[in-house]
Amino acid sequence: MKYFFILLLLSIHLLADIKTERFASFSLNNGDLQIENGHYLEAIDSFRSAYETSNSNEIKAKAILREANLFSLYLDDKFIAIDLYRKILKNYSNVSSMEYAIYSLGMLYKDIGKRKKAIATFERYNNYYKNGKFSNQIEFMLRRLLKTKILKPKKSPLVVTKSIKIPTVRVLLSNKKHFTLSSKSGIQLDNKIHKTIQVKYINGKISINNKRYFKLNLKSKAPIYVASKNKRYRGDMTITTYKNKLALINTIAMNDYLYGVVTSESFDKWDIEALKAQAIASRTYAYYQSKVRENWIYDIKDNTHDQVYNGINGETHKSIKAVDETLGQILLANDKITYSQYTASSGWYSASSKEIFDVNISYLRAHKDRFSKEMPNGKWKVKIPISDFEKRLNKMGFNFNGIYALEPIKIGESGRVLEINVKAQNGEKTLRTYSTVRRAAKLKDILFAVKRVGNSFVFNGGGFGHGVGYSQWGGQKMAKDGYKYDEILKFYYANAILKELW
Repeated sequence: MKYFFILLLLSIHLLADIKTERFASFSLNNGDLQIENGHYLEAIDSFRSAYETSNSNEIKAKAILREANLFSLYLDDKFIAIDLYRKILKNYSNVSSMEYAIYSLGMLYKDIGKRKKAIATFERYNNYYKNGKFSNQIEFMLRRLLKTKILKPKKSPLVVTKSIKIPTVRVLLSNKKHFTLSSKSGIQLDNKIHKTIQVKYINGKISINNKRYFKLNLKSKAPIYVASKNKRYRGDMTITTYKNKLALINTIAMNDYLYGVVTSESFDKWDIEALKAQAIASRTYAYYQSKVRENWIYDIKDNTHDQVYNGINGETHKSIKAVDETLGQILLANDKITYSQYTASSGWYSASSKEIFDVNISYLRAHKDRFSKEMPNGKWKVKIPISDFEKRLNKMGFNFNGIYALEPIKIGESGRVLEINVKAQNGEKTLRTYSTVRRAAKLKDILFAVKRVGNSFVFNGGGFGHGVGYSQWGGQKMAKDGYKYDEILKFYYANAILKELW
C-alpha cells in the first residue's frame, strides 16, 4: 500500500509536468502564429510564457532562440538579439537550438561590423559542428572575413533617408485549396483573356483547366472579383503555393490599399480627423511590414491578424479623402519607420510597450487617456464562474484543481495586471496575465480589478486590446473635441514625427 501511494504521487506529479510542458509548447506555437500575424510584441509575451513555464532546457532554449530571431528580423534590435543568442550559448549548450544560435550570432556580428567577433563565433561553430547544417555558409563567410579588414555595418531596412516613389504592398487574401476569379474586362492568362478562372491546388502545383503552373501573375484592366471573399480588388494578383495550399496575393499601390483599409478598421461615420490618424497609422504599419517581410511571399494579411482590408468594397468617400489628404505621410522615430501599434481602446490609461511586453520602444509610452475612458469599451465588467475559468486554464495545459482566488502580484504603470497568482487546492502558480488569464476569462484587456463573488470571479476593467499605441476610440473622441490628426497621433505616439515620403 505504501508503494502504491508513492507511485500515485509520482504519477500525479508526472501528469502535472506533462500538462505544464504542453502549455509551454502551445505558447511556442502561439508565438510563431503571432509573428505570422504581425503581432511581434504579443509573440514575445508567448515566448516568455513558454520559457517561464517549462522545466525543459530544450523548450527554454527554443523560446530564447525564437525571441532572439524576432528581435533580429522584425524589431530591428540586433543588440538584444545578440544578448539572447549568447544566453543560449552560456546556459543551454547541450540543446538542438545551440547550432542555430551560434550561426545567427556570427551573422549578427558580421551585420553590425564586428569582424573579429564574427570570425571567432564562426570558428567556434566549426569546433562544435564539423559537418553542421551551416558549415558551407560559414566556410564561405570565413574566407571573406579573413580577406576583409574593415566591415561596414549592414543598413537597417527601416531607416528612411529620402523621399521614395509610391510603394506597392503585397496583401495575402486567401490561403485555400481552390478559388474562383473573374473580371468584367477579363483576366490575362497564357496570352488569352478569360472572364472567369477557376484555380485548384493539385499535387503541390497550381491547376487551371488541367494545366499546371508553379506561379502565376494575373492582370486585368478592371477590378478582379474573388468569389470566396465576395469582394473586388484593384491591382494585380499573384498565385503561388504556400503551406500545402494556394496563396492569393493582391499586389497593389499603397494608396489604393489604404482606401480599402481606413473605414474597415474604423467607422465611416467617424470624424475625418480620426480617419486621417487611422490612415497614417495603417500606412506606417503596412510600410513597416513590407520592410521586415521582404523575404516573405506577402507583406500583410487582409484581416484582423494584421489590419482589415476589404478591397473596393471597403472604400468610402471618407476613406479616400482621409488617405488623399495625408498622402505619403508616415510616422518616424530616429529616422526609422515606427512599429505603429494601435488598439481599439486603451481604457482610461494607455500602456507602454515596456510594461506589457518588456520591450522598450521610445514612442510607445504609458500615459493617462481621458478620451478613451468616455467611449465604448472604456469600461466593462466580466463575470465568469470559477469552474469555467479553471476548465479553460486546464485546457491550455495547466493542472489546477479547486481554484479559489486570484491575486495580482505585478501591476504596470498603466494599472494593467501583468502577473497574477492563481491559488488552488492543489497549489498555486504565478502566470503572465496577457497570455493566460486574459484568454481564459475572455477579457478585452488586462486593465482590471478582480474579486470573488460567490462561485464566480468578477473583473471590472477597461480597454479593448493590448492598450499600446494609438487608441481608435480615443482618437475619435479627440477628433470630436476639435483635435487635428497630427495632435491625435502626437498624443498616442510620443516622440514620433510625421514625414511625407511620397
